[in-house]
Amino acid sequence: MSKLLTALLATLLLWPVAARADGPFSRTDDTRPKAPEEWQRREKFGIDLSAGATRLAGNVDHFALNGSLDVMLRLHERHELFVEADAIYSAFAGKPVLDKQAGSLLWAWAVHEHLNVFVYSTHGRNRFLTLRYRMTNSLGLCVHSLAPQAMQTSLVSFGVTPEHEWWEDGAREAQIRGTLRLTLTAPFTPFMKVGIDVSYAPVFVDFGDFRLHGEAFAELKITRNVLALRITVADEFDSRPREGVKKNDLSVIPSLVVHLGK
Repeated sequence: MSKLLTALLATLLLWPVAARADGPFSRTDDTRPKAPEEWQRREKFGIDLSAGATRLAGNVDHFALNGSLDVMLRLHERHELFVEADAIYSAFAGKPVLDKQAGSLLWAWAVHEHLNVFVYSTHGRNRFLTLRYRMTNSLGLCVHSLAPQAMQTSLVSFGVTPEHEWWEDGAREAQIRGTLRLTLTAPFTPFMKVGIDVSYAPVFVDFGDFRLHGEAFAELKITRNVLALRITVADEFDSRPREGVKKNDLSVIPSLVVHLGK
C-alpha cells in the first residue's frame, strides 16, 4: 500500500498540469460552478482544498502550479451558499504557457426533495485567451437525486445566463446563453468514485453559436475521509472561438484534494 501511495503522489507532482492542449486555451470552465449535489455533504460548513505542482529542471525546464479553495455554508435547512476559487499557472523554459484564475458564488434553495432553484455568479480571467475579464450570472432550476440507489450524484439543470466578456484588445461582448447540464457521480469501489459532467450552452438568438463541454474524473481515497487523489480528463468545443483560437481543447489535470468540515 505504501508503494502505491508513493507512486500516486509522484504521479501527481511530476505530471504537467495540462498534458495536452490543441492550440491556445479557450476553456470556459470559469462559467460552470460545481453543482450543490457534487459537494461533500456537511451539517454546517465544508472546506475543500486542492493543490498540485510540477518542477522539472535539466533537459526540460518546466514549472506549474494549480490550486483551488471551495467553501460551503448551510444558511438554513433549505438554503446553502457555495464559494469556489481556483488558479492554474504553467511555464516552459521560463515562458508562461497557461495563466488563468476563476471564482464563483452560488446560492441554492431546496424547494422540493428533488428540485432546487439556484442563482450563481462567475468571474474569470484567462491570459492566453486574451480574456481580461468574464462575468456570467444565471438563474435556473435543477432536478437532482434521480437515482439515489445507484448514483452518489445525478442531476439535470437548466439556467438562463447573461454573459459579459472584456478582451485585451478593448473589445466587449455580451449575450444571453441557455445552460443545460447533466452530472453523474457513482462509487466505483469502496475507495474510488467516478463521474461525468456534460454541459451545452447556446446563445439564445443564434443556436449556431454554442459551447459543449464534457469531463470525466476518478477520485481515489488516500485516507478515509480527508485526503484523496483526483484525475480529471476534460474536453471542450467552442463553435465560434475568437480569431487565432482553435475550436477544441483537451486537458488532463491531476490534483490532491483535502476535505475538511463538520
